[in-house]
Amino acid sequence: MIVGDVGQYEWEEIDHEPEGQGGRNYGWKRMEGRHCFPNPPCDSSGLTMPIAEYGHQVGCSVTGGKIYRGSALPELSGVYFYGDYCTGLIRSLRVAGGVATEDRDWTAVLRRSGGGPMQGLSSFGTDGRGELYLILLSGEVYRLERKP
Repeated sequence: MIVGDVGQYEWEEIDHEPEGQGGRNYGWKRMEGRHCFPNPPCDSSGLTMPIAEYGHQVGCSVTGGKIYRGSALPELSGVYFYGDYCTGLIRSLRVAGGVATEDRDWTAVLRRSGGGPMQGLSSFGTDGRGELYLILLSGEVYRLERKP
């Protein structure tokens, strides 16, 4: 399971919970991302650190995503997509051995029909074929697909 975890003041994070495991402590309220909260130093022993994070200079509220399982874009199979509600940031990563790999920024590629960023990104969804959709709070829905 991959989880977008909204931060408190400065950091947004992505956590990974391996299949068949549970009861991990992701640090609330000693940590925010990989950083002590509210102030260093802090004891992070026994905590599970996020596999990815970004600061509020990039965005303000992670919108946890979905793993692509469709067939239209086979090269993206198993890739986790997530974004930021405020800025329209859209990123992806793969998880291999509990570590984020192939981190990619899609923000410049995935734009609204008018050309702007996906600000107000409130959710991700999939259809019956596993194709990925991005949903904005405005009601706009976009499907991830290859440009013709």
